[in-house]
Amino acid sequence: MSYDDVEIEDMEWNEEIQAYTYPCPCGDLFQITKEDLRLGEEIANCPSCSLYITVIYNMEDFQNDTKKNNEPKTRHPVAEKEVFAITDKKTICNHGQNTSAAFFGLLMVFLGKKKTKLRMRNSTTIMMIMMIVMMVDDWVGAADNNPVYSPCSDTQISKGDGFTIGIAISSKEAFFLDQVQLSPCDTRLGLAAKMAQLALFRPKVDEISLLSIDTSKFNPSEAGGFMVGFAGSKYAARSYPVKVADGSNTITAFTLVMKLTLSPLVLEFQKGVLQNLFWKSFGCDLCKGTGSSSSVCLNGTDCAVPTSKCKANGGQANCNIGIQVAFSGTDRNLESLNTWYEVNNLRQYSLTDLYANAVDSLSGGLL
Repeated sequence: MSYDDVEIEDMEWNEEIQAYTYPCPCGDLFQITKEDLRLGEEIANCPSCSLYITVIYNMEDFQNDTKKNNEPKTRHPVAEKEVFAITDKKTICNHGQNTSAAFFGLLMVFLGKKKTKLRMRNSTTIMMIMMIVMMVDDWVGAADNNPVYSPCSDTQISKGDGFTIGIAISSKEAFFLDQVQLSPCDTRLGLAAKMAQLALFRPKVDEISLLSIDTSKFNPSEAGGFMVGFAGSKYAARSYPVKVADGSNTITAFTLVMKLTLSPLVLEFQKGVLQNLFWKSFGCDLCKGTGSSSSVCLNGTDCAVPTSKCKANGGQANCNIGIQVAFSGTDRNLESLNTWYEVNNLRQYSLTDLYANAVDSLSGGLL
């Protein structure tokens, strides 16, 4: 929603984030970089709410600025210090720094190393082709032209690129400061001291991926029970906290949507830059396909398993957290990202259960 028109002279240059800023009613700051202005962008977004302002300026004043001053950094200084060390196309825990070792605990899950990628394609008749790829160390192949591996750094992506996202698990209150939700990358949250947990994934852009967090040796309820998806620095994209577990039940199926201007998690992009992430719920229809009488429907929206029936507690139920990831918006080449619509059409199917059933079949019959 548009909030106001603001002259560039009335905005303040913030050296730390390398952007012009203007106070937002929610307490955060509208932000726009010199590179955005050089390219003719006139919208400054607020990372904490849906408001934006229109910046009034003379584009010619920014034409001589060098592009390198505001290109997305592949090494984010705060993120490196507090969270990650970036080395040779992998994101690893920096055991050499106490703050990183304490930060999130550190639960690291890499899609493509231990888990599975599911790819769907829509045709005239919806056909489902499930490709299970397990124990693949180099699934990010030559088609991946995204050099950024930290979830706390910005990048522009194209279809087929890998895109790193983080999933943080803690208490709901841990993600807020003065009643404003911040990105888990923001050190003001002090997540290191709160012992939140972290999972990192690198799905391919515009492919439906199933992310899985192993709970056999990890209790999400003890970590705080709420989950946030996040990526990026400029827009500090983060989903709202969604409940994943409490003392009685563990919710096992989610969808995350990523919007480029990332229940299903949707990643939303605009010209290849992640702007928003949000959870999408399809209700309890997916509970029918669990293949187990352990599944229950909570509040008419979420499929869950009683914690006492989880394998970690001696039960037979698989309580791993499954997250379907889909994309919407456009990539850096202005190609439309369409997997969100495919997930929406296939909502009656549970990718989590398809994967679990396939693994059980392989384990029982072939392994």
